[in-house]
Amino acid sequence: MELSPQQRRLWVLHHLFPSLPLYNSPYAYHLTGRVDTALLERAVRAVVRAHESLRTGFPVRGDSPVRLIADTTDFSLPVHELTADSDEVRQAARRVFDLSSPGAFDIRLFRVADDGWVLLVNLHHIITDAVSNQVVIEDIAAAYTALLAGDEPEIHGGTSYSEHAERFAAKLAGGLAERQLDYWAEALDGVPPLLNLPTDRPRPAEQQFEGSLLDFSLDAGTTAGLAGLAREHRMTPYMVLLGVIGLLLYGHTHERDITLGIPVSHRNDPAFDRTVGFFVNFVVLRSRFRPELTVHGYLDEVRAACIQAFRNQDVPFDDVIQRLDLQGALSHSPLAQVVINYHHEAPELPDFPGLGVRRESVLTGYVQTDLEFDLTVQADGSTSGTIAYAEALFDADTIGRFADRLRAFARQVVRSPDTSLGALEFRTEAEAAAVDRWNATTADFPDTMCLHEMFEAQAARTPDAPAVVHGTDTLSYRELDEQADALAAQLCALGTRPDDVVGVRIDRSCELVVALMGVLKAGAAYLPLDTGTPEERVRKILADARADIVVQSAASPPPPEGVRALAPVGLESVPAAQPPVPARPDNLVSVYYTSGSTGMPKGVASTHRGWVNRMVWMQKKHQLRPGETVLHKTTLTFDDAALEIFWPLGTGGRVAILDAGEHRDPRAVLRAAEHYRTVYLQVVPSMLIAMLDELELAPESAPRSLRNTTSSGEALYPATVERFHRLLPGLLHNTWGATEVSIDSTCHTCGPQDEAENAPVSLGLPFDNNTVHVLSAELQPVPVGVVGDLYIGGTGLARGYLNNPARTASAFVADPWNPGQRLYWTGDQGYRHPDGRVRFMGRNDHQIKIRGMRVELGEIEVTLQRHPSVRDAVVLVQGSGTALRLVAFATPVGPGATVDANDVLAHARQWLPEHMVPWRLVVMESFPLNSNGKIDRRAVTMPDVVPDVPAERLPASSSEVFVAGLWSELLDVEQIGLDDNFFTLGGHSLTATQFTARVRQRLGVDLPLVALYTDPTVSGIAERLEDLVAAQLYPADAGT
Repeated sequence: MELSPQQRRLWVLHHLFPSLPLYNSPYAYHLTGRVDTALLERAVRAVVRAHESLRTGFPVRGDSPVRLIADTTDFSLPVHELTADSDEVRQAARRVFDLSSPGAFDIRLFRVADDGWVLLVNLHHIITDAVSNQVVIEDIAAAYTALLAGDEPEIHGGTSYSEHAERFAAKLAGGLAERQLDYWAEALDGVPPLLNLPTDRPRPAEQQFEGSLLDFSLDAGTTAGLAGLAREHRMTPYMVLLGVIGLLLYGHTHERDITLGIPVSHRNDPAFDRTVGFFVNFVVLRSRFRPELTVHGYLDEVRAACIQAFRNQDVPFDDVIQRLDLQGALSHSPLAQVVINYHHEAPELPDFPGLGVRRESVLTGYVQTDLEFDLTVQADGSTSGTIAYAEALFDADTIGRFADRLRAFARQVVRSPDTSLGALEFRTEAEAAAVDRWNATTADFPDTMCLHEMFEAQAARTPDAPAVVHGTDTLSYRELDEQADALAAQLCALGTRPDDVVGVRIDRSCELVVALMGVLKAGAAYLPLDTGTPEERVRKILADARADIVVQSAASPPPPEGVRALAPVGLESVPAAQPPVPARPDNLVSVYYTSGSTGMPKGVASTHRGWVNRMVWMQKKHQLRPGETVLHKTTLTFDDAALEIFWPLGTGGRVAILDAGEHRDPRAVLRAAEHYRTVYLQVVPSMLIAMLDELELAPESAPRSLRNTTSSGEALYPATVERFHRLLPGLLHNTWGATEVSIDSTCHTCGPQDEAENAPVSLGLPFDNNTVHVLSAELQPVPVGVVGDLYIGGTGLARGYLNNPARTASAFVADPWNPGQRLYWTGDQGYRHPDGRVRFMGRNDHQIKIRGMRVELGEIEVTLQRHPSVRDAVVLVQGSGTALRLVAFATPVGPGATVDANDVLAHARQWLPEHMVPWRLVVMESFPLNSNGKIDRRAVTMPDVVPDVPAERLPASSSEVFVAGLWSELLDVEQIGLDDNFFTLGGHSLTATQFTARVRQRLGVDLPLVALYTDPTVSGIAERLEDLVAAQLYPADAGT
């Protein structure tokens, strides 16, 4: 007899992973009292005789499995002794069944003590479901009761499962299947095939099934509240719970289109109420999030979606998967990775005369999908059950936090159903309080001072101390103060006032420092201009800033028409003068122009208050001592240059200046750091890596005085941390922030633990008077561990973008929790670790979708960088739509090293789902850098598109011809090439089964079904068959 549609799906799933007990359904019944073991054995035998499913096997006949019902099966019930610390029950529950033989069940009796017993009832799902499990134990108890009384058991097994299979097949064949398939094709059109749950580890390329259970409960009050909502909306409590979980999943993924898996039973005829068998199909609820909806409105939509799903529940789930062309995914279960089982009441305990009975689920240690809820309404009105989770993806603490949020969120839904979805809180009260603690960074600093006044105070304390050194040129604090005063006087004479902008276009030199300090002393803000910047760009920036004065060297090109040039030298004779209107802390200190998406740079207008706060924190963190040196090596137009200059000059340190043009030369940086006895270096990761490359070749060139190094501007990776700790002295700090918020806002000091991370190094916690927020698109805080947009608030916020209120309004938004305050949207994405530290996950503009699945390019880059031969990696997108391709670029770990592109891509396939593996990897000696030393993605040259392999690349070897021929038979495709994909050609789970069966018939070898999912190409399967045939012909060689 043919398998029922439900059984066919289970048979295929079982044979995909035949060595794992994924579809066992074990329950343990703890019995207390005297058990007559002989009668219990007879009772089980009677139940097996009564229910044909317990005597059914599923052998392959021809190229398809069939149902074969045996008249009898051998069964005995030996007693196993069980010690207190024994794991034998769990091990028994993990038994792997041979479905080709009748009796896919295992019932065992364990003795715990003189009057303590455990009866394990373990049935494979292909012959059972939740109702069947209850029928089996009830019938065992009834038969045992009858035998104790001296009677023969009378067990009524209901209408046979064979009858159900025939009726159901006829029902589908009458046109119902096609009508329902049409419904699902329309209802699930464009549905994302993968829910991007926040995981603790990257999703493996092949799904891992090891799992655990977490106990979960909702109190009686919350359960009653959900039931009240159900009555109000004329829906079941199950539907409400589906809606609640769907909303919470939105809060964890920001996916506005979510699918949930719903098991449904086909026991619609009372004649099958006592029939043992697998009656369950699987449907999905498509839940869509619209922030303007209220909870009430959302529940109405859930009700409508559920009703339609249940009206179309008959067509086999595998057929829906095939119709949507979603078969072949090996990294995750298809279409729904979160499944919700719900029971409106707990099953009754079986009645064994004279025995106490307690029932519990037995954990096999395996799960079938990412998350599965199994919840039951209890007699006391509460809801309890378990959350099963995949250990390859989640830690126990992560699921524990999710469970806490579900409890809190369910209470919120009950309490506030009129709330709009966009205003819902997805965190627990404890999480919200923790974020408040992490953002409690208020600290005193001299908030009445301006940046240059910190220098002036230091100059008054140590006038003769060295302030600046550049080769043989030096300036003491007094000399720098006097020359800056002279420049300020001339600027004031030209009419410079607070909030005016003055350009500074000078290479690194003592004159540059004089210029910067002089502009600030005049009350103006300085506008840094690189001497190598094209003249047209300089003209645009000066015009946008409305700057009519530029302090520049004699070697600089003349300024644009209408802009006056002023030299910072030869001013010693100019008398100092106080500006007529001195600057105040809220006046502008600088205007840094950053790239803009419209092609026109935007000027970040920062204030003295934010920068003074930053310099004070720098000293608090790094404790620069009087006379110690900081190397100024950064291009002036990159804001880190300000740290290298103003922090040491405000604290009694010395600024040592690297020669112009040498900031890209790691050897020059190392030489200068050693020569000037530098104690602090500020670098971007790209430069740090280049320096470490040099030190690998010449470790003796490490600067011996170095005490602190800060990496900023790009993601810092664990491999770089390990090399730093091995090759350079002192501490390594990772900072993060933006020019718009006084350069940086968080800091993390790297330790040995950072060397072993599988992700970019932590960004740390916000420092003094800064706050960091991880928010959704609706500006709602997201839970710990959930990726969101990163916003920064606090003292460091810039005034905005100079002369550009529209851009300012789009990036600087109102702080929802502090009226009158603002937050800056950084464009970065990240999440909070449970200890509050922020993790960087990439840019908003580095997120794409491939075949409906969201992809973070940064995640792929991190995976590639874990390969031992790769130093840096960049992933870009080529093409669009169905022709979209991922192209990776990589650089070798050091001079003379090589990168094997095929080996790196093979490494990627071990860690990434197929859709995230780059189509091609291009090896480059180094990446182009922009003027700030960061990788310039726009300058990375995309390779020419290579045309697809033509279909004429026909099979050549006998094994390739054999595989292509079988596929032609099964798929009705006339011509198949070596690289054609089985599932792309139209294959699905049933034809995959038929293919492996025909391989067995014709070659006499067993090709694992999973092989077709692992490498579904003609060449891959042909190679696998050659290995299997060789192992059969030469078994001795196969074992060596």
